[in-house]
Amino acid sequence: MKTATIETPLEHLSGGNQQKVVLGRALLSEPRVLLCDEPTQGIDVGNRSDIYHRLRATAENGTPVVVSSSDNVELAGLCDRVLVFSHGRIVEELTGDTLTEHAITEASLTAGRAEAPTTTTAAAKPGTAFRRFITGQQAPSLVLLLAAIVLATVSYTHSERFLSEFNIGSMLALLAPILFIAAGQLVVMLTGGIDLSVGPLAGTLVVVASFFVVEGYGWGWWILGFAAMTALAFTVGLLNGSMIRFARVSPVVATLITYTALQGLSLVLRDAPGGIIALDIVDLLNTRIGPVPVAVVIGAVLLITLEYLSRRSSLGLRLRGAGSNESAAHYRGILVGRVQLLAYIASSLLTAVGALLLMSQIGVGDPPAGLTYTLTSITAVVLGGASIFGGRGSFIGVLFGVLFLQLIENSTIFLGLSQAWQYLFVGTIALAATALYAQVQQRTARRAPATE
Repeated sequence: MKTATIETPLEHLSGGNQQKVVLGRALLSEPRVLLCDEPTQGIDVGNRSDIYHRLRATAENGTPVVVSSSDNVELAGLCDRVLVFSHGRIVEELTGDTLTEHAITEASLTAGRAEAPTTTTAAAKPGTAFRRFITGQQAPSLVLLLAAIVLATVSYTHSERFLSEFNIGSMLALLAPILFIAAGQLVVMLTGGIDLSVGPLAGTLVVVASFFVVEGYGWGWWILGFAAMTALAFTVGLLNGSMIRFARVSPVVATLITYTALQGLSLVLRDAPGGIIALDIVDLLNTRIGPVPVAVVIGAVLLITLEYLSRRSSLGLRLRGAGSNESAAHYRGILVGRVQLLAYIASSLLTAVGALLLMSQIGVGDPPAGLTYTLTSITAVVLGGASIFGGRGSFIGVLFGVLFLQLIENSTIFLGLSQAWQYLFVGTIALAATALYAQVQQRTARRAPATE
């Protein structure tokens, strides 16, 4: 112990020496079990090593040592067995070769209420499985699918043309751009943010393309146009992420700034629709397999892939972890700032893909063409069960959310309803879905102490 005199008050010692005093006093009592809560938090490396050696020596002498720590490296290096808890339950037990920092991090970030109970008593309780399902992140997808089937059935009973090849193809083509834009929106919302700039960004990118990807120009100009679109999208994403992370501007304000700037830029470039997009590019982007556009198939595959990666890959787990609890994410070594920055860049790049498909549909550079996509993408993500506070969301839910919104727009026409009903349906359903998800989560939280 480094101190000027044995009479030095404890509060005048360094953090590491204070920890040593606490540990030494506990060991002098010859404990039958040693409980250590964050034994090395906030102390230097040298003192950490000393405490680690003392804890190991205590365990080897026959005294059980139980450590609670938010440092996964510490747990992996110090412990023989690690138990990961969530909501009062053990959700993972790691020993031997499975006891690694990555395994602890993965178990911590994927733990949730959807895991199966570890006790037969909890498993036997009636309604437990149903509650686990409705609080899971895939439940909204099933609800949306059932609602879509009902809506399609009602529309078909009014007009058999609803399920005609032409109508199905047209409806799927219209939802293709929003699949990619909504996917980017969810990436951002998983971090606890929001991107209001996706709509005007899509329109601005189409305007940029209208100067390069046009009739009479060759592939060289077309490739240059695609490069310009990608560069602009990357820049917007980088700007959004930098303002939010480094300038500490709220996501709503930051993306509203770029929303306004992009809308102004598109109007400066073209104050009226113009620039005919090359037909070869339009035909390529509108390629179909039967009535189904290839772009929709690619979009669906992308969403399924993102769902898997967001739950299984290291980056996906960090994405959800950063949005679930920023402080806990920092403790687990997640670079939250970098994750947020990458999320906004990914959102803008996915919007660029959606802009390509929008370009093939309108055929000209039209500044306000993508404005509605901001609200539509957010609505689709919310309907899919995502939380505006981050950490919760399903890319599968986004797929069904986009499909359901397009069905509403299409069905109002076949049912002979005005456009006002379309907005009324969407707004009412989004509000009801948000209230339902919030109510389910609150009830589950209230039941937690009784069941666990």
